[in-house]
Amino acid sequence: MVSLGVNRVSLGVQAFQEKLLKSCGRAHGLEEVHEAIDIVKKCGVENWSIDLIASFPHQTSEMWDGSLRLAIKAQPTRVFVYDLQM
Repeated sequence: MVSLGVNRVSLGVQAFQEKLLKSCGRAHGLEEVHEAIDIVKKCGVENWSIDLIASFPHQTSEMWDGSLRLAIKAQPTRVFVYDLQM
């Protein structure tokens, strides 16, 4: 990717809980989330971000804390947080 001129990637992870992803009709699951993170890291893209959504229906504070911790653990350049508006 870098050799093709790609210098920034944003991953729309939304959440690190399969239950939340399914309940909101997301096309991806946790397996795809982790695969995408691995691919970005292996491709050498240094400027990449993770998008998370706050305020999912039925999202507990523990779920939110878990998503934040996993996002930080992945070591993106940035984490963007969007509040779900229904």
